[in-house]
Amino acid sequence: MSSRRLPTQAPDGASTGEADRPQGGAVPAAAEPGLLSNAGLRQVLVVQLLFWGSSATLLMLPKYLKVHLGAGPGWIGVIMGAMAFGSVAGAPLVGLAEHRWGRRICMVGACLLLAFGWSLFVAVSAVGPLAVVARIVQGIAAAIFTAQASVLVADLVPARRLPSAIALYMTAGLAGNLITPPLAEWWLDRGDPAWIFAGAAMLATAAAWMCSRLPDPRHVESPAGRPDARRRPRRRLLLVSALAGLAAGSIFTFYQPLALSRGIDRVSDFLITFTITAAALRLAGGRLIDRLGSRQVSRWALVGYAAVLFALVGLQEGQLWLYGILLGLTHGLFFPTFIALMLSGAGAGRNRAVHMAWMGAFDKVGFLMVIPLGLLAEHLGYVVLFIAISLSTAVAALVLSQATHQPKVP
Repeated sequence: MSSRRLPTQAPDGASTGEADRPQGGAVPAAAEPGLLSNAGLRQVLVVQLLFWGSSATLLMLPKYLKVHLGAGPGWIGVIMGAMAFGSVAGAPLVGLAEHRWGRRICMVGACLLLAFGWSLFVAVSAVGPLAVVARIVQGIAAAIFTAQASVLVADLVPARRLPSAIALYMTAGLAGNLITPPLAEWWLDRGDPAWIFAGAAMLATAAAWMCSRLPDPRHVESPAGRPDARRRPRRRLLLVSALAGLAAGSIFTFYQPLALSRGIDRVSDFLITFTITAAALRLAGGRLIDRLGSRQVSRWALVGYAAVLFALVGLQEGQLWLYGILLGLTHGLFFPTFIALMLSGAGAGRNRAVHMAWMGAFDKVGFLMVIPLGLLAEHLGYVVLFIAISLSTAVAALVLSQATHQPKVP
């Protein structure tokens, strides 16, 4: 009997036997299947679109709070920042729930929690505890969903394609920004906001149904296990995560009250141009990002992010769409490449732990700081706030440039 190894079948039907590979073991670039040929990844992208299409409604909450409920910067910061408390509460549950029920059930539960959070907003009639509780529930949902979905992407694609796969995954999440925030703003000016929140709850429920059809890899690490110290995310990268969370939380929370204070009534133009730019950049530049490397792209994108934040202090009427484009260029490049940088050194079976560490720094430090920043803006104004955040983002770029390189997974 010949000792030649027979081909085996991968889950997607592709042959993995050595006899089918070209000499030298390399797969020609022209023969490599596209990311969208992966059925599991396509399903994740649909779920991502529905979940974040529902969540994108929150991007109009600052205007809703200011215009409909009369909230000032302090209350806007408290309510928007309350999501971070939910992320903190949800983080310890992620590993235990995944180990007990699997990734798919966790994602279904996250979508239903998001729907429940929007249902609570239907009953909100004034700034106060109910709005804060609703945001906390949504924070728990986001913590569970993002930890499972992004790691599922890492499980489904080869390591060499991870940066472009993460970019595609995040682009699907951005697509909802083109639909729900403009519709929500249009309705805010004309009708009862409760219908907006009810619609967002319906989208989240649809996402839960789609999650029930996802693939569910069962190579789940025990929550009792501790990561190898050599595989833990470096502290400098976690600091960058925290400062990036501070930048993202600040700009999406406070650009709307800043624009409204300067006579700009239509604030969704920023989100539309931001989304189109970020999505086009990620879709067109996926393979270029793979070649340049996550580290180099994320560092320079963060420098640009700091510049956009600083430039916002000069915002005038008719310019909001331009700032959306500029943020789309920087934000759109930084986040997928930085996530890929964090995951690339994780090692087999460590993706979830590394992602949870990243999200912990991003949410716990970054978004929690939105609360005191709202108080800062109330006393010193939005100009001081955006200058301070710009400087902290520049510090993050400097820290990232000095962080030692982590070895990539072969």
